[in-house]
Amino acid sequence: RRRRDLSRYWYFDCRCVRCSDSSEMGTHMSSVRCVCTQGLAVKREALDWDSDWVCQACQRTVPGKEIEKEVNMIEEELAEIDMTDTDLLEELIAVHCSLSLLHPSHYLVIDLMHSLVIAYSAKERLTRPQQERKVQLCLQVLEVLGTVDPGFTNWRGKLLHEMATSLLLLSRADYASGSIAETVFKRRLYFCMRALATAKRCMQAGFAQPGRSEQ
Repeated sequence: RRRRDLSRYWYFDCRCVRCSDSSEMGTHMSSVRCVCTQGLAVKREALDWDSDWVCQACQRTVPGKEIEKEVNMIEEELAEIDMTDTDLLEELIAVHCSLSLLHPSHYLVIDLMHSLVIAYSAKERLTRPQQERKVQLCLQVLEVLGTVDPGFTNWRGKLLHEMATSLLLLSRADYASGSIAETVFKRRLYFCMRALATAKRCMQAGFAQPGRSEQ
């Protein structure tokens, strides 16, 4: 799907590491569950747009157009939902992470998680469980997208900022209540400060690559 869109809108046939790997560098951002329930279906030939899909467990083969049709139906349904409704987003994520065709790290699920972070961020106040959930979501999205889209990107900066601010609030509350030791609080504080520093660099540097020294 990604390669087809790149060809259609940017007029080049991408053969990068991600596009050349049916599992998309182990993230399975396009993989789907097989009906055998024991394995994942991935493209047999990663660079062939019309390739059949094959289950890694039972070796069942499914035509690519059939997979594309089912994923498109889910995408169309998700396009109609209210992305500010946190309860609905939580319900959809739960369904698609456990019961639907999609792998839990499928790009449609990751997009739902990202939308939920934004929805939580727009609220004036969050309960503790919501703050904890926001941190969890940020870490999940960062782990998956960071694999296929590394570097000091804008999306990474925003997620790091949201994660760090929520974790700071939680850590201060925990320390004030005596539920964590001072050493733990300091470690969390250091982690958050580093995350915020990286977030700032991401939003300033745009798409600079990690490891590049600043002048």
